[in-house]
Amino acid sequence: MRLSAPSLLAFFIALLLGALSIASVGFGVHIPVISTYAYWALASAWGLLTISALFKGI
Repeated sequence: MRLSAPSLLAFFIALLLGALSIASVGFGVHIPVISTYAYWALASAWGLLTISALFKGI
C-alpha cells in the first residue's frame, strides 16, 4: 500500500482541530463546541489525516 501526502487543506483542518482540542483539555481553554467534544475532535483530526494519507487527492 502506497501512502500519499495529505493535501494542504486537509492538513490544516486536522492541525486546527487537534490544536484546539489539546488546548481545550490540556490548558483549560474553554472553546464552546470543541470543549464539549474534545476527544471526538481529536479523533476526527487523526482520522482525517489517516484517510487523506491513504487516498490520493483528499
